[in-house]
Amino acid sequence: KTLEGYQRQSLDAGVVELLLVDDCSTDGTGAAVAEFVPTSSVKIRYLSQQTRGLGAGRNYGLREATGSIVFFTDDDIIPAPSLLEEHLAWHRKFSEENLAMLGQVVWSPDLHPTPFMEWLGSYGPLYDFASLVPGQPASFEHLYTCNVSAKREFIMRIGGFTEAFGGSGYEDTEFSYRLMKKGMRIIYNPAALGYHNKSMSYAEACRRQEVVFASWSHFEPTEAGQYLKSRIAQEKLPTLGRRVMLGAARVLGPLFSPLTLLFDTQVKLPRIVYSLIYNFYVAPKAKARFERRKAQNEIGRTV
Repeated sequence: KTLEGYQRQSLDAGVVELLLVDDCSTDGTGAAVAEFVPTSSVKIRYLSQQTRGLGAGRNYGLREATGSIVFFTDDDIIPAPSLLEEHLAWHRKFSEENLAMLGQVVWSPDLHPTPFMEWLGSYGPLYDFASLVPGQPASFEHLYTCNVSAKREFIMRIGGFTEAFGGSGYEDTEFSYRLMKKGMRIIYNPAALGYHNKSMSYAEACRRQEVVFASWSHFEPTEAGQYLKSRIAQEKLPTLGRRVMLGAARVLGPLFSPLTLLFDTQVKLPRIVYSLIYNFYVAPKAKARFERRKAQNEIGRTV
């Protein structure tokens, strides 16, 4: 569906090539791409690597890319017909090398997304598009590599992505921080639309949070990690009002946990309920599970 989406783009010229980096998949991706290539209206190049992760995969694509503008996306993001036209028109209008453009991602309507998924994608830990203002700069944490474009030469000056990050989470944030230090600005354009073709249940969201904690262990020691940690601490200074609110949240969060039975239904709950449960129930449990496994692995290596 993603490849077919790039055949239906309104853009009549300007796309140099579509690079597909396969990180050692076992589901017949290579064969599927080979079958698709002869009928494609866009030049497609298939690149394969041996289980090296997201950062390495994106660096592979960056090294191979021949276009002056690079567009990052994921295999489960189906492009709207005008997606690439929006990106290219923006870069033609704003040719400064330090300007990048962030598009919007919403759930594919074919999935019939639940209200919980809508919260995850607009206000929650997956994406935070609801806080962004169209046409205005976004902070470095919002460089979502599922729908963003930038000038290749400017990106290559910082050496690409750090490849130490194993799973999904923070590798794009650390990359964006280094770009921001060099003067990059990310402008948000919600008209550049992609459809996330992946359903996410409450259980899957919990598992994803554990992966994010694993990635944090690589991110925290970096300059970007220390900066973000310090900024979060400043934003959470313990004023009396905030202490009362956090205390109430810690009490109420677990009490609301039975409501998670409704998260995979079409019953819509107030956003504050999703936030309370996720931040004071899901995240702490995921962190505790990650730390237990980490401790067990360390013990195993010393025995």
